[in-house]
Amino acid sequence: LLVAGGCIAVHNLETLTISHCTLAPIPTPAIGTAPAEPMAPRVWVADGSVVIDHSITGPLRIHANSAVTLQDSIVEAGSPYEIAYADEDCAAAGGPVSITKATVIGQVHARQLPLASNVIFLALLSPGDVWSAPVSVDQLQQGCARFSYVPPGSRVPSPYRCYSGPLAPAFTSLRFGDAGYCQLNSRSGDS
Repeated sequence: LLVAGGCIAVHNLETLTISHCTLAPIPTPAIGTAPAEPMAPRVWVADGSVVIDHSITGPLRIHANSAVTLQDSIVEAGSPYEIAYADEDCAAAGGPVSITKATVIGQVHARQLPLASNVIFLALLSPGDVWSAPVSVDQLQQGCARFSYVPPGSRVPSPYRCYSGPLAPAFTSLRFGDAGYCQLNSRSGDS
């Protein structure tokens, strides 16, 4: 299923599972008489939890008491300088997020990170950014990040065999719709 615009809002639902879907991480195109709109959150959770499996989505806005599980997926905010994961108004941490085998393009601020395994966090701070870290987790005493790329200056719990150097992974393309979208470039491991 491809959804090219709009936002999925979750209220009073125990768990929503999004599987094998694309919630296009692009600005909403003009459709009929409806005008085009800039990039906006694709999933907005006020109450409940969401599982995103084998999917591509734009930014996530998650209430601090809600939870997200990402597996084998891509979350893209449009650029590493934009916000991929945070609370509803991007002023505070989003709810707990567990991530396995995924790529997150954009800044992340989560209350907890129970698990980040085999994740590429491609996030950067711009000069004068109000955020203190490209990837920031509030509760560092719980959870772990392992076998992942975490940008320098990030705050994640118990990093184990994570790479945090100045050379970020290189991709064939970061343009949604390209054949090599979010595919690691074969030269990514060269020094």
